[in-house]
Amino acid sequence: MSLVGHNKLQQQLLDLVKKGSLPQTLLFYGKEGIGKKTFSLALVQGLFCSSAEKNAFEACGTCSSCVALSNDQHPDFFLIEPTGPKSASKTGAVVNASQKSIKVEQVQEIKSKLIHHPLMASHQIVLIDNADQLTVTAANSLLKMIEEPRSQQIFILVSGRLHKVLPTLRSRSAKYFFESLTPAQVSQVIQNTQSDLSSEQQEQIPGWAETFDGSVSAVLQALQASFSLEQVMGWLKPAPSFKDAQTRVSRLLESQLDLSLFLQALRSELLKQQKRDQSVDLNFFDALDAAERQLGRHLSKEQVLENLCLEQM
Repeated sequence: MSLVGHNKLQQQLLDLVKKGSLPQTLLFYGKEGIGKKTFSLALVQGLFCSSAEKNAFEACGTCSSCVALSNDQHPDFFLIEPTGPKSASKTGAVVNASQKSIKVEQVQEIKSKLIHHPLMASHQIVLIDNADQLTVTAANSLLKMIEEPRSQQIFILVSGRLHKVLPTLRSRSAKYFFESLTPAQVSQVIQNTQSDLSSEQQEQIPGWAETFDGSVSAVLQALQASFSLEQVMGWLKPAPSFKDAQTRVSRLLESQLDLSLFLQALRSELLKQQKRDQSVDLNFFDALDAAERQLGRHLSKEQVLENLCLEQM
Protein backbone atom coordinates (compact mmCIF):
# COMPACT_ATOMS: atom_id res chain seq x y z
CA MET A 1 0.00 0.00 0.00
CA SER A 2 1.58 3.27 -1.18
CA LEU A 3 1.40 6.16 1.29
CA VAL A 4 1.65 9.84 0.42
CA GLY A 5 2.63 12.31 3.12
CA HIS A 6 2.83 11.91 6.92
CA ASN A 7 6.49 10.87 6.68
CA LYS A 8 7.38 12.02 10.19
CA LEU A 9 4.59 9.92 11.69
CA GLN A 10 5.68 6.93 9.64
CA GLN A 11 9.21 7.20 11.01
CA GLN A 12 7.99 7.82 14.56
CA LEU A 13 5.81 4.72 14.59
CA LEU A 14 8.40 2.66 12.74
CA ASP A 15 10.93 3.42 15.48
CA LEU A 16 8.41 2.30 18.12
CA VAL A 17 7.71 -0.93 16.24
CA LYS A 18 11.44 -1.70 15.96
CA LYS A 19 11.87 -1.12 19.70
CA GLY A 20 8.85 -3.28 20.48
CA SER A 21 7.24 -0.34 22.30
CA LEU A 22 4.26 0.45 20.07
CA PRO A 23 1.38 1.61 22.33
CA GLN A 24 -1.52 -0.80 22.50
CA THR A 25 -4.05 1.97 21.94
CA LEU A 26 -3.36 4.56 19.23
CA LEU A 27 -5.55 7.56 18.41
CA PHE A 28 -4.95 9.09 14.99
CA TYR A 29 -6.62 12.47 14.58
CA GLY A 30 -6.62 15.37 12.15
CA LYS A 31 -8.69 16.89 9.37
CA GLU A 32 -11.15 14.69 7.50
CA GLY A 33 -9.99 13.15 4.25
CA ILE A 34 -6.20 13.41 4.64
CA GLY A 35 -5.38 9.69 4.75
CA LYS A 36 -5.65 8.67 8.40
CA LYS A 37 -7.55 5.46 7.62
CA THR A 38 -5.26 4.63 4.68
CA PHE A 39 -2.26 5.18 6.96
CA SER A 40 -3.85 2.93 9.61
CA LEU A 41 -4.50 0.12 7.13
CA ALA A 42 -0.91 0.35 5.87
CA LEU A 43 0.33 0.02 9.45
CA VAL A 44 -2.00 -2.93 10.07
CA GLN A 45 -0.79 -4.68 6.92
CA GLY A 46 2.84 -4.10 7.83
CA LEU A 47 2.37 -5.42 11.37
CA PHE A 48 0.78 -8.59 10.01
CA CYS A 49 3.14 -9.06 7.04
CA SER A 50 5.69 -11.84 7.46
CA SER A 51 8.21 -10.00 5.22
CA ALA A 52 8.01 -6.45 6.63
CA GLU A 53 10.53 -6.85 9.42
CA LYS A 54 12.60 -3.78 8.49
CA ASN A 55 9.73 -1.39 7.66
CA ALA A 56 6.23 -1.82 9.05
CA PHE A 57 4.92 0.40 6.23
CA GLU A 58 6.33 -1.72 3.43
CA ALA A 59 4.27 -4.91 3.40
CA CYS A 60 5.06 -7.42 0.66
CA GLY A 61 1.46 -7.81 -0.48
CA THR A 62 1.98 -11.47 -1.38
CA CYS A 63 2.37 -13.41 1.88
CA SER A 64 -0.61 -15.27 3.34
CA SER A 65 -1.33 -12.48 5.83
CA CYS A 66 -1.25 -9.74 3.19
CA VAL A 67 -3.49 -11.74 0.86
CA ALA A 68 -5.96 -12.50 3.64
CA LEU A 69 -6.10 -8.84 4.64
CA SER A 70 -6.61 -7.60 1.07
CA ASN A 71 -9.49 -10.08 0.72
CA ASP A 72 -11.06 -8.92 4.01
CA GLN A 73 -10.52 -12.40 5.43
CA HIS A 74 -7.80 -11.94 8.03
CA PRO A 75 -9.08 -13.62 11.21
CA ASP A 76 -7.12 -11.33 13.53
CA PHE A 77 -8.18 -7.98 12.05
CA PHE A 78 -11.40 -6.28 13.06
CA LEU A 79 -12.78 -3.10 11.50
CA ILE A 80 -15.54 -1.10 13.16
CA GLU A 81 -17.25 1.69 11.20
CA PRO A 82 -20.40 3.78 11.72
CA THR A 83 -23.64 2.32 10.42
CA GLY A 84 -27.08 3.78 9.86
CA PRO A 85 -30.21 3.22 11.97
CA LYS A 86 -31.63 -0.30 11.95
CA SER A 87 -34.87 1.07 10.53
CA ALA A 88 -33.03 2.36 7.46
CA SER A 89 -31.65 -1.10 6.60
CA LYS A 90 -35.19 -2.49 6.69
CA THR A 91 -36.78 0.25 4.58
CA GLY A 92 -33.84 0.93 2.27
CA ALA A 93 -33.91 4.63 3.14
CA VAL A 94 -30.92 6.78 2.21
CA VAL A 95 -28.74 7.49 5.26
CA ASN A 96 -26.43 10.50 5.45
CA ALA A 97 -23.25 10.63 7.52
CA SER A 98 -24.84 12.55 10.39
CA GLN A 99 -27.32 9.72 10.95
CA LYS A 100 -24.65 7.06 11.33
CA SER A 101 -23.06 5.88 14.57
CA ILE A 102 -21.02 3.04 16.05
CA LYS A 103 -23.36 1.06 18.23
CA VAL A 104 -22.69 -0.93 21.37
CA GLU A 105 -23.69 -4.16 19.58
CA GLN A 106 -20.81 -3.66 17.12
CA VAL A 107 -18.30 -3.27 19.94
CA GLN A 108 -19.69 -6.24 21.86
CA GLU A 109 -19.45 -8.43 18.75
CA ILE A 110 -15.74 -7.65 18.46
CA LYS A 111 -15.30 -8.15 22.20
CA SER A 112 -16.68 -11.68 21.91
CA LYS A 113 -14.14 -12.45 19.16
CA LEU A 114 -11.19 -11.05 21.10
CA ILE A 115 -11.74 -13.69 23.77
CA HIS A 116 -9.95 -16.12 21.47
CA HIS A 117 -6.21 -16.08 20.87
CA PRO A 118 -4.82 -14.90 17.50
CA LEU A 119 -5.40 -17.45 14.78
CA MET A 120 -3.00 -16.34 12.03
CA ALA A 121 -0.73 -13.63 13.44
CA SER A 122 1.00 -13.04 16.74
CA HIS A 123 -1.49 -10.32 17.67
CA GLN A 124 -5.01 -9.02 17.03
CA ILE A 125 -5.73 -5.51 15.72
CA VAL A 126 -8.97 -3.55 16.03
CA LEU A 127 -9.40 -0.46 13.84
CA ILE A 128 -12.22 1.91 14.81
CA ASP A 129 -12.85 4.41 12.02
CA ASN A 130 -14.67 7.65 12.92
CA ALA A 131 -14.28 6.91 16.62
CA ASP A 132 -16.02 10.21 17.37
CA GLN A 133 -19.26 8.54 16.24
CA LEU A 134 -19.23 5.94 19.01
CA THR A 135 -22.42 6.15 21.05
CA VAL A 136 -21.83 6.72 24.75
CA THR A 137 -22.65 3.10 25.59
CA ALA A 138 -20.42 1.85 22.77
CA ALA A 139 -17.56 4.11 23.89
CA ASN A 140 -17.85 2.88 27.47
CA SER A 141 -17.87 -0.73 26.28
CA LEU A 142 -14.74 -0.08 24.23
CA LEU A 143 -13.13 1.67 27.18
CA LYS A 144 -13.37 -1.51 29.25
CA MET A 145 -11.43 -3.37 26.57
CA ILE A 146 -8.61 -0.86 26.15
CA GLU A 147 -8.17 -0.35 29.89
CA GLU A 148 -6.96 -3.93 30.30
CA PRO A 149 -5.97 -5.25 26.87
CA ARG A 150 -4.24 -8.57 26.41
CA SER A 151 -0.59 -8.27 25.48
CA GLN A 152 -1.29 -9.33 21.89
CA GLN A 153 -4.05 -6.77 21.24
CA ILE A 154 -3.70 -3.40 19.47
CA PHE A 155 -6.47 -0.81 19.13
CA ILE A 156 -6.32 1.97 16.53
CA LEU A 157 -8.87 4.78 16.78
CA VAL A 158 -9.27 7.21 13.88
CA SER A 159 -11.09 10.54 14.19
CA GLY A 160 -11.54 13.79 12.33
CA ARG A 161 -13.16 15.37 15.40
CA LEU A 162 -10.98 14.74 18.44
CA HIS A 163 -13.19 16.85 20.71
CA LYS A 164 -16.07 14.45 20.06
CA VAL A 165 -14.15 11.39 21.25
CA LEU A 166 -15.02 10.33 24.80
CA PRO A 167 -12.50 12.08 27.12
CA THR A 168 -11.63 8.85 28.91
CA LEU A 169 -10.82 7.21 25.57
CA ARG A 170 -8.61 10.15 24.64
CA SER A 171 -6.75 10.02 27.93
CA ARG A 172 -6.01 6.29 27.61
CA SER A 173 -4.71 6.55 24.04
CA ALA A 174 -1.38 7.57 22.57
CA LYS A 175 -2.45 10.47 20.35
CA TYR A 176 -0.88 11.26 16.97
CA PHE A 177 -1.82 14.37 14.99
CA PHE A 178 -1.99 14.19 11.18
CA GLU A 179 -1.13 17.37 9.33
CA SER A 180 -2.98 18.39 6.17
CA LEU A 181 -1.63 17.27 2.81
CA THR A 182 -0.10 19.81 0.44
CA PRO A 183 -1.83 20.46 -2.93
CA ALA A 184 0.98 18.51 -4.62
CA GLN A 185 0.41 15.54 -2.30
CA VAL A 186 -3.35 15.67 -2.90
CA SER A 187 -2.70 15.63 -6.64
CA GLN A 188 -0.40 12.62 -6.24
CA VAL A 189 -2.96 10.68 -4.17
CA ILE A 190 -5.77 11.37 -6.64
CA GLN A 191 -3.66 10.56 -9.70
CA ASN A 192 -2.58 7.29 -8.03
CA THR A 193 -6.16 6.25 -7.32
CA GLN A 194 -8.31 7.87 -10.02
CA SER A 195 -7.50 6.90 -13.59
CA ASP A 196 -10.62 8.29 -15.28
CA LEU A 197 -10.22 12.02 -14.60
CA SER A 198 -10.35 14.42 -17.53
CA SER A 199 -7.52 16.88 -18.13
CA GLU A 200 -9.86 19.67 -17.01
CA GLN A 201 -10.52 17.90 -13.71
CA GLN A 202 -6.81 17.30 -13.16
CA GLU A 203 -6.14 21.02 -13.65
CA GLN A 204 -8.69 21.84 -10.94
CA ILE A 205 -7.09 19.61 -8.27
CA PRO A 206 -4.50 22.09 -6.87
CA GLY A 207 -7.09 24.85 -6.48
CA TRP A 208 -9.63 22.61 -4.76
CA ALA A 209 -6.86 21.12 -2.59
CA GLU A 210 -5.92 24.56 -1.32
CA THR A 211 -9.56 25.48 -0.75
CA PHE A 212 -10.24 22.30 1.23
CA ASP A 213 -6.93 22.43 3.13
CA GLY A 214 -5.59 19.15 1.76
CA SER A 215 -8.69 16.98 2.17
CA VAL A 216 -8.59 14.35 -0.59
CA SER A 217 -12.17 13.21 0.00
CA ALA A 218 -13.49 16.79 -0.27
CA VAL A 219 -11.54 17.41 -3.48
CA LEU A 220 -12.87 14.20 -5.04
CA GLN A 221 -16.45 15.16 -4.20
CA ALA A 222 -15.92 18.57 -5.75
CA LEU A 223 -14.40 17.06 -8.91
CA GLN A 224 -17.33 14.67 -9.32
CA ALA A 225 -19.80 17.56 -9.22
CA SER A 226 -20.15 19.68 -12.33
CA PHE A 227 -19.22 22.84 -10.45
CA SER A 228 -15.95 24.74 -10.63
CA LEU A 229 -13.95 26.73 -8.12
CA GLU A 230 -14.52 29.78 -10.33
CA GLN A 231 -18.27 29.36 -9.84
CA VAL A 232 -17.76 29.21 -6.07
CA MET A 233 -15.82 32.46 -6.23
CA GLY A 234 -18.66 34.02 -8.19
CA TRP A 235 -20.80 33.73 -5.08
CA LEU A 236 -18.52 36.18 -3.30
CA LYS A 237 -20.23 38.98 -5.22
CA PRO A 238 -23.92 39.80 -4.72
CA ALA A 239 -26.27 38.66 -7.48
CA PRO A 240 -27.36 41.67 -9.61
CA SER A 241 -31.00 40.68 -9.42
CA PHE A 242 -33.34 38.16 -7.84
CA LYS A 243 -33.53 36.34 -11.19
CA ASP A 244 -29.74 36.04 -11.26
CA ALA A 245 -29.83 34.74 -7.69
CA GLN A 246 -32.33 32.05 -8.69
CA THR A 247 -30.09 31.05 -11.60
CA ARG A 248 -27.11 30.69 -9.23
CA VAL A 249 -29.14 28.51 -6.89
CA SER A 250 -30.42 26.31 -9.72
CA ARG A 251 -26.94 25.74 -11.17
CA LEU A 252 -25.52 24.79 -7.80
CA LEU A 253 -28.36 22.37 -7.05
CA GLU A 254 -28.01 20.78 -10.51
CA SER A 255 -24.29 20.22 -9.90
CA GLN A 256 -24.96 17.84 -6.98
CA LEU A 257 -22.11 19.48 -5.03
CA ASP A 258 -22.59 18.74 -1.34
CA LEU A 259 -23.96 21.92 0.22
CA SER A 260 -21.81 21.71 3.36
CA LEU A 261 -18.73 21.42 1.13
CA PHE A 262 -19.88 24.41 -0.91
CA LEU A 263 -20.25 26.52 2.24
CA GLN A 264 -16.81 25.37 3.39
CA ALA A 265 -15.31 26.33 0.04
CA LEU A 266 -17.08 29.68 0.06
CA ARG A 267 -15.78 30.48 3.54
CA SER A 268 -12.24 29.48 2.53
CA GLU A 269 -12.29 31.73 -0.54
CA LEU A 270 -13.79 34.57 1.49
CA LEU A 271 -10.95 34.33 4.00
CA LYS A 272 -8.39 34.39 1.16
CA GLN A 273 -9.99 37.50 -0.27
CA GLN A 274 -9.96 39.15 3.14
CA LYS A 275 -6.27 38.32 3.53
CA ARG A 276 -5.44 39.74 0.08
CA ASP A 277 -7.16 43.10 0.15
CA GLN A 278 -9.37 43.38 3.23
CA SER A 279 -12.28 44.50 0.99
CA VAL A 280 -14.73 41.95 2.30
CA ASP A 281 -18.24 42.48 3.59
CA LEU A 282 -17.87 41.03 7.08
CA ASN A 283 -21.63 40.49 7.22
CA PHE A 284 -21.16 37.70 4.70
CA PHE A 285 -19.41 35.65 7.40
CA ASP A 286 -22.58 35.97 9.50
CA ALA A 287 -24.62 34.90 6.46
CA LEU A 288 -22.46 31.76 6.10
CA ASP A 289 -22.88 31.00 9.80
CA ALA A 290 -26.65 31.32 9.39
CA ALA A 291 -26.62 29.04 6.31
CA GLU A 292 -24.72 26.34 8.21
CA ARG A 293 -27.20 26.54 11.10
CA GLN A 294 -30.13 26.29 8.69
CA LEU A 295 -28.54 23.26 7.04
CA GLY A 296 -28.19 21.67 10.49
CA ARG A 297 -31.90 22.27 11.08
CA HIS A 298 -32.65 20.34 7.88
CA LEU A 299 -34.02 23.24 5.84
CA SER A 300 -34.17 22.43 2.15
CA LYS A 301 -30.98 23.13 0.21
CA GLU A 302 -32.87 25.49 -2.07
CA GLN A 303 -34.16 27.53 0.87
CA VAL A 304 -30.72 27.73 2.48
CA LEU A 305 -29.14 28.99 -0.74
CA GLU A 306 -31.93 31.46 -1.48
CA ASN A 307 -31.55 32.91 2.02
CA LEU A 308 -27.79 33.20 1.47
CA CYS A 309 -28.34 35.11 -1.76
CA LEU A 310 -30.88 37.43 -0.14
CA GLU A 311 -28.41 38.21 2.65
CA GLN A 312 -25.98 39.51 0.03
CA MET A 313 -28.46 41.67 -1.89
